[in-house]
Amino acid sequence: MPSVYDLAVQLGPAADHVAAANKPPVEATFKQLDKYQDQLTRVLAGMPQREIRASIVLQETVSGKYKGKNLVSFMYQGEEIGVLPAQYRESHQEFFEAAEAGATKCMVLVRQYDERIWARASVY
Repeated sequence: MPSVYDLAVQLGPAADHVAAANKPPVEATFKQLDKYQDQLTRVLAGMPQREIRASIVLQETVSGKYKGKNLVSFMYQGEEIGVLPAQYRESHQEFFEAAEAGATKCMVLVRQYDERIWARASVY
């Protein structure tokens, strides 16, 4: 008997909805956002909320306690717009594993709350 995911694949375009219901996206909130306020403000361009497709770049921490450990950067139009540092690997293990397994694209939801910007990335 085929799995629900196998059946979803056979449904064509409708598969996304069925597959998402049975294999939800890996989600993570960006850390260290203060560093990226200018870039994220440009991404929002006056809107309170925007969803964009960004690239995931796996890098190594070059110094400090986590030297040599992986970190995940998020790039949009050639600019880094967020990062999950190595110290957040345990809390976002699935996200790091997805990036290490070769995931290179994700959706990023960016929101403006008063003067603060919040962003969440989802790998599908």
